[in-house]
Formats: sequence, C-alpha cells, structure tokens
Amino acid sequence: MLDNNLPPAAAQALDAIYEQDGHRIFHLRSLFLDGIEDVEWIRQAREQGFQAVVTKDNAIKRVRQEREAWLKSGLTVFFLQRGWQSLSRIEICKCLVSQWDEVIRLAEHRRRGCGYRVPIKGSKFERVDL
Repeated sequence: MLDNNLPPAAAQALDAIYEQDGHRIFHLRSLFLDGIEDVEWIRQAREQGFQAVVTKDNAIKRVRQEREAWLKSGLTVFFLQRGWQSLSRIEICKCLVSQWDEVIRLAEHRRRGCGYRVPIKGSKFERVDL
C-alpha cells in the first residue's frame, strides 16, 4: 500500500505491473476515508491483511502512538529517504518501479514489523531500528 503522501497514480501503475504476479498495490485513499488518522489506518490495514506500506512520513517511527501502532500491526514499512521529497510525480513513479522488486522481496522474506529506508537509486535498503 502507498501512503497519502505519494501519488495515487503510482499505486495504479505498480498494481498494473505486478497484479499478474499476484501482488496488489493500493493507495491509502482508495481504501480509507480522507483524513483518517495514521494510528487508525495502520490498525485497519493489518486487519485487512496488508503486509507493507510505503511512505515519505517519517513521523511513524518518531511519534509514540504511531510507532506503537506500527509495531503492533506487524506491517513492514518502507520509508522513502529525503531525496524523494524533491522528485516530481513522474520521477517518483519511475523510482518506485525500479525499487519495487526489492520492496516485494523484503516484505515477503523478512520478519514482520521491520522498517527500511528506501534509496532513490541503488539497491541498498537500510534497516530502520526502533
């Protein structure tokens, strides 16, 4: 799932590419009411069976209630590093497509509840410790 701080078109593009491989990608806005609190969508996402979320929102690891919700949910969270902030919508889509195989690999084969920093280029995803 892609968080609200990423373009919905990116989720649609990734879904179109990866659906045939059994991976579905949704945008947060397509699943939850606008304005839903982070703690609530994190809880509901896990209840609905989601494995991972990609976000530019680093508050999830700093704000106590959000961090607790994340840990309790078991979701794997991929935090886009600072450089992603300056990218255009199209550049974000390109970079996400280039990194998505690693996102899938880590989401499927690592312990639940992990966090990773996602670089714009390269394949070295850094583990986020809480």
